Amino acid sequence: MAKPQDILKRIEKTSNPRLRAEQYHLLATIYLEERKPEKVIESLKMSGELAKQFSEDERNEIAQVHAGILISMGILFTQEKDFKTAVKAYTKATRILERLFEEEVQKDFSFLLHSYLSIIELSENLKDFHNVKKNYRAILKLTAKLPEKDRNSKKYKSLAALAHQRIGSIALENIQTEEARKELTQSLFLYQELVSEKGDEYRPQLIFTLNNLGISCRLDNQYSNAIRYLMAALEQQEILSKKDPQKYLPYCAASLNVIGNLYTEKKNIRDELDGSSPFTGFGQLSANQDEKEKRKKEDKKKAAEYYQRALEIYRQLSSTDPSYLPSVASTLHNLGVLHDEYGEEKKALDYYTQALKMRRKLATQDPDFFRVDLAITLLNIITLLWSRVENGKRENIVKALPLLEEAEVCLSYYDETEGAIGAMKVELEYYQNRFAKAKEER
Repeated sequence: MAKPQDILKRIEKTSNPRLRAEQYHLLATIYLEERKPEKVIESLKMSGELAKQFSEDERNEIAQVHAGILISMGILFTQEKDFKTAVKAYTKATRILERLFEEEVQKDFSFLLHSYLSIIELSENLKDFHNVKKNYRAILKLTAKLPEKDRNSKKYKSLAALAHQRIGSIALENIQTEEARKELTQSLFLYQELVSEKGDEYRPQLIFTLNNLGISCRLDNQYSNAIRYLMAALEQQEILSKKDPQKYLPYCAASLNVIGNLYTEKKNIRDELDGSSPFTGFGQLSANQDEKEKRKKEDKKKAAEYYQRALEIYRQLSSTDPSYLPSVASTLHNLGVLHDEYGEEKKALDYYTQALKMRRKLATQDPDFFRVDLAITLLNIITLLWSRVENGKRENIVKALPLLEEAEVCLSYYDETEGAIGAMKVELEYYQNRFAKAKEER
């Protein structure tokens, strides 16, 4: 292979601009083999300057050569894990290809689409999510220009659905809930069409989109909508679970648990979509209050129903796979929280005690992973027992003391003074002081 200095000498001796441009292309290829990206770009820049003297057709021909070299550069540096250099190369290629496509010089946009998708994949690896969104938007802009027949093909409809889904998911990760819902709704419509046309192939993506829509609504306290989206996701999961229960039953159980959580949370949080009438007088206030209490009872019933269904699935799964035992414990704990929220202390304590027994065993087997879960259940039981003490049932002081000691041991393994662990330590100290004082007063 010729060396760069040999090519440079040829360029110096050549007066023909077209031949000089071609030599710079060759030089760029050599520098690419030598892994010198800056020299590649410099050589293409020199070729581009020469191309200004050419006809429009010749300039476009050279531009296509440049794009091809840049794409080769992107592929090479991707293979070598130099993702930043690869992104730069693909980005320069897209700028050239975008112009050629806009001017209808190049009607085949497969190379442009390849470059966008390559940039997206590389940017995901680099965690440059702004660039991911930017290039997915470019794909949507590109596919919107296609004839309707092509735009509605499986290939491009699924690509558009994925683009809206990923843009929405990134917005959701940044708590940009309105943008997230706008994009995810577009994705939802497209995946619904694909599922109706192609069946199960796109059902997992439909489920993912529905779940994210549910999360976005939950973040904005739109609990009614969140539940609707998650129930729709559950319905799709149940369809898949009938065909592959081993794979999809765990997802069904997880969704049942989350829906149960939402119904539990609704009790203490005003639903932004609550349709109750504004206060217009004492009679209206009373009617509203009655309706609110009725809804609370319905929500509690539904929460218990969904938790019980999740519990049944997890117990079934854990009978052959012990890795699902933590999920059994978590669901029992959730049932304890539900009944605790509604003041049903006896039922709450029963579920908490079942969860405690399992979490003690799990924490013995893998303390680093399950010790915090154990502390959470202990603190919930301690809180419930203190409520009983305040209601005059002072025999619960003795029951709480060993639990306080156990919780202190669990949390002593962690140095955190902030965040969830820090909050648990503060809560524990509060109840230690309250129970100590109550013990002295007996």
